Amino acid sequence: MNESISDNWAVVRSAFDGDDLDTVFRFRTRIPAQRIRSKHPMLMILRWPYPAKKDGMPRQKDIQRMSAFEDALESAIEATGIGIQAACLTGNGRRSWRYFAADPAVFLATLQPLLDTFAPEPHLFKQREDPTWEALAELMSLLECVDDEE
Repeated sequence: MNESISDNWAVVRSAFDGDDLDTVFRFRTRIPAQRIRSKHPMLMILRWPYPAKKDGMPRQKDIQRMSAFEDALESAIEATGIGIQAACLTGNGRRSWRYFAADPAVFLATLQPLLDTFAPEPHLFKQREDPTWEALAELMSLLECVDDEE
């Protein structure tokens, strides 16, 4: 069963990792309640490398394929309660999605047909325990930078 998280999403464009190219960060603006975090303690990072334009961003054809993949993820992973998307980062020749999963084996079994369909680009980049959702909290600090600029 899918547990909804009542919050908003933010979009921030900023330089990242000390390079000159921008990255677009789209992420939840609130950490979910403990009961939700405890049910989804595994961070699953998916990555889609793409041939970047001069500014590091994807071309329109790549954006369309990535959007179709994200729609498929939404239907297969999030709508079924297998995982919760926390963030999507785009820039420097790659897009990555940060999901939190209840059971990594179920997440991977559900994900594999999508990876096969959209191959060769998307792949599971990393998985690790993150019961406090630090991978989301670190992005939320970008909101402080935006507030400081206003």
